[in-house]
Amino acid sequence: MMFYFIIVVLSVFAAAFIVAPLLLRGEGSDQDRGTLNVELFRERVAELDQSDQEAANLEIEARQDLLADSREDSSSAAVSGAYRAWIWGAAFLVPLLAMFIYLDVGLGRGAIIDFRLMGELKNLDISDQQAHAKMLADLGKRAARRPRDGELNFFLARSYQSLGRHDESLVVFQRLLNSFPNDAGLHSAYAEALFLSQDRTMTDEVRQAVDKALSMNPHDTSMLEVEGLAAIAEGRRDAALGWFRKALATGVTGQRAEMLRRAIASLEPGIPGADLVAAGRTLSIQVSTADTVAAADGALVFVYARAAAGPPAPLAVQRFPLSALPRTVVLNESMAMIEGMGLANFDEVVVIARISQTGDVVPKPGDYEARSAVIDMNAIPDQINLVIKDPVDL
Repeated sequence: MMFYFIIVVLSVFAAAFIVAPLLLRGEGSDQDRGTLNVELFRERVAELDQSDQEAANLEIEARQDLLADSREDSSSAAVSGAYRAWIWGAAFLVPLLAMFIYLDVGLGRGAIIDFRLMGELKNLDISDQQAHAKMLADLGKRAARRPRDGELNFFLARSYQSLGRHDESLVVFQRLLNSFPNDAGLHSAYAEALFLSQDRTMTDEVRQAVDKALSMNPHDTSMLEVEGLAAIAEGRRDAALGWFRKALATGVTGQRAEMLRRAIASLEPGIPGADLVAAGRTLSIQVSTADTVAAADGALVFVYARAAAGPPAPLAVQRFPLSALPRTVVLNESMAMIEGMGLANFDEVVVIARISQTGDVVPKPGDYEARSAVIDMNAIPDQINLVIKDPVDL
């Protein structure tokens, strides 16, 4: 609301600069000028000697000057009136022009609505998944109308990705690639999203995307990590070790570098680690379903960890068909979908296992789920047991 108030105040202030000269000048200035000309004429006539022929000629000349000045005053008044009408019109057009510039159809490409959406996003209750989904739907509509707005579209794609909505994320990334085909970072983000959407499997499509990103930037840390994770999944220990060493050599620092060092240490020859899972915080969850649960054919199971008091985005997630239950699911630090948003970054988490009847990561009526108690990541239990039986409470 304050934003709109500021716009109105500034518009009125700008209009005042246009109107002020009219108000200060007043309506009587042209009349005052005409009166002054008449007085000057009378003074000149009074000074003349009426018996003198030359004085008579001068009086005639003075009368002609007075008539000429009167015609100029009349013309000036008419022109001044026209200018005054235009100036008043311009003053009223200032706020209208400002609205045109900032509204969605204007030159600002919707700055007012962007400001409102950013404000709503800032004040959004991160635990309210329905509100979060509605906000993303609004952002999605705006991003579709503005395909060349890289910042808005990239934010939307990452948001979809953080919620496990990979198909929607890939659609937005494809739109961005159509607008910015030579952006190496964008190709990297797209390949990473594609890798996650394929359950961290190096399919032919993922391979093409990764190769394209690495051809544009051979030192792309994310792509080198993807190569390492894919090598682990394929059981190629030496190849995974080489990829992780290359990723560390790019100069990455902080927690990401520490994760790479732990992964390298776990893969070094002579060190146990046949399962090839990188060291670090790991959650082992035994997931099963109650006999009372009636699920549709093709239902999917999502098992993910999220911060107990923090953003709703998954810190680590696995997805598989319902037919795969019961099974033990392992979530670890390497499954972070966004840098700085993984199991390494939060000390208290909750694990959720949900059956999605539609295959959508967003909860819907008819879904079932189970939630763990708050887990202290500094004292992780050996195993967490979740039995899916309760309908989702929306």
